[in-house]
Amino acid sequence: MLPVRESRDHYLSLAAHLANEGELLVAVLGSTAVMAIIEQRSVWSYGLRDPHSYRRFLGGVSSALVLTSAIVGCLIAMGRLAIEGRLLYGQNVVIYGMGWAATFIMVALAEEAFFYGYLQTALTRLVGFWKAAVLLSLAFGLLHVTNKGERDWLGIADLILAGLVSALCLRLSGSLWWGIGFHAGWDWTAAFLYGRPGAGYVLEGRLLESNIIGNPLWSGSTSGTDENLLTLPVLGIAAVIVALTFRRPLAKLLVG
Repeated sequence: MLPVRESRDHYLSLAAHLANEGELLVAVLGSTAVMAIIEQRSVWSYGLRDPHSYRRFLGGVSSALVLTSAIVGCLIAMGRLAIEGRLLYGQNVVIYGMGWAATFIMVALAEEAFFYGYLQTALTRLVGFWKAAVLLSLAFGLLHVTNKGERDWLGIADLILAGLVSALCLRLSGSLWWGIGFHAGWDWTAAFLYGRPGAGYVLEGRLLESNIIGNPLWSGSTSGTDENLLTLPVLGIAAVIVALTFRRPLAKLLVG
């Protein structure tokens, strides 16, 4: 996620975060629209035009749900994570679940469109697709150094690899939508469903309460429980899922 702009102690308020991310999304899409007008192109031409966008988005969400749950399951089995209890009941599950889903969709759309939309297209013209993707993924990871507590090298490596998975999806499908779904689904599953901290914050209105146990290299830290040794191979599995989902000739993958 981009650096968090709102906090109360170490909690994220749904209303404030939803408003902040809405502003960010408008800014990203607005600047993309300006560049599209300058280049005499459609704003959707930067990875957002896709007749299968809905299906690909849901594919990314479901993959994130399964892989994030697999990490949680492994941590529980290893004794590195404990689910302490449920925090929401009744209509609050629906209200907060849908509210945080909308928030994380905006986060994912803004960040994926910012890094792998116009910027990816422009840099590809100068240095080729994969050099551009590596540069932008490094920028995506290093940008999070400014986040509260998110300075651990492992967490930055996870973010860089996550960026490369998005780039791979764009390269093979020509679309950002699987990556947007994966990004949103990962954040929602980890932060809302399992109540795990990210960037030093936990959500107000999360479904479950999770506590880490033992070595942070395995369990993650209180600043971000995705910063653990399990996340890197799981993101590698995500890359394999993308490759199998969007089968293309090897030349298309490597050239550029």
